[in-house]
Amino acid sequence: MIFFRNSHIILFLVASAMIVTCSLETHADDDTAIISYIQGSVSVKKSGGQAFKAAEVDMTLVEGDTVRTGADSRVRIVTEDGSSFTLSALSSFTIGKSTANYDSMKRTASFNLESGKARATVQKLETNDSSFEVNTPTAVAGVRGTDFVVEVDPDTEDSVVTVLDGDVDVSDKLGRMKERIRLGKDEAFDVSRARAPERPRRMNLERLNMLKNEMARYSGPQDPNADPDDVDDQAASFLAARRAKIPADKLKDFMDKVKSGELPPKLAKKVLFLIHKGVPPDSVFQVLRTMREKEMTKEDVENLVKEIKKSGNAEDVKKAIEKFKKDAEERPARQRRLQKENQSSGDGDEPKKPEKLKEKIKEMSPEQREKVRERIKENAGRRNR
Repeated sequence: MIFFRNSHIILFLVASAMIVTCSLETHADDDTAIISYIQGSVSVKKSGGQAFKAAEVDMTLVEGDTVRTGADSRVRIVTEDGSSFTLSALSSFTIGKSTANYDSMKRTASFNLESGKARATVQKLETNDSSFEVNTPTAVAGVRGTDFVVEVDPDTEDSVVTVLDGDVDVSDKLGRMKERIRLGKDEAFDVSRARAPERPRRMNLERLNMLKNEMARYSGPQDPNADPDDVDDQAASFLAARRAKIPADKLKDFMDKVKSGELPPKLAKKVLFLIHKGVPPDSVFQVLRTMREKEMTKEDVENLVKEIKKSGNAEDVKKAIEKFKKDAEERPARQRRLQKENQSSGDGDEPKKPEKLKEKIKEMSPEQREKVRERIKENAGRRNR
């Protein structure tokens, strides 16, 4: 009888471990990327499908999906970590295998450019065993965080890799190179079927500028008032929300709040990350709601995320969130009190600060302290006038 009970406990523990592991990792059927910008004619063939259909902004992409651009067209594709691809006209690009372990922070990502041109801007990888690769019919480009362009001739399948910033390791798929070649900034490397690879070549400034202009992220945002970085950040936050598997109604509300500017996308993405760490979705939405309603600073949010990441159990997480909410409620009163004390502090160019005020200033973030200094200088200037 005792053995029977223990076996149940063991089975429960194993099942729990499996559930935690699954929540910390993403797999091939998870959304890998999202379309943030479209110009002209862009179409997508979904994995396992036969026909190409018109692409849409905020459309998510999974392993096996192929994106194709028409003449005078381009598309911008963003991943969860903020890495991105810009495809120019007459390009064909397929999403490869991608995984993310939210516990170890290991990420692997693979993409395929069959023809055309793609500019990749890759965020720095957080672990040594992470990888980010772009494959062509003749070459493989592996990076750890850089900005580069890959070109594939649609007729010969010859490839050219040009580095705009950072380093890229390039290898020959045809097996004619013993090891990868590392390219530095402003260097290019050709891989042709017809001839053996040669040494990297230095690009001249004129050619580099032409390539940068041709592969600029946008020829003009769809919304003329939109900041290109904001467009990408929004798309990355939408993708993070989908990967966190939040319910459809909450997903729509989240996207609406981000688009309206009520939720900063980068900070929202950091908070959504907590779902992958086992924090209940309802608690995460409490944080997002507090962040929006109380206009919490970037440092406030980042400190909360760090604290929750270190928490060992659900009770610690609950306490951290309650403290965050309490601080948010009390912050306006603290700011008013501090402002009043600033106005009543000393005379002259260097106003005297009460000891109590000094202690409060020590507890502030660098950003808050800088604001206090500016107010003190302004007050001193008014008195001198």
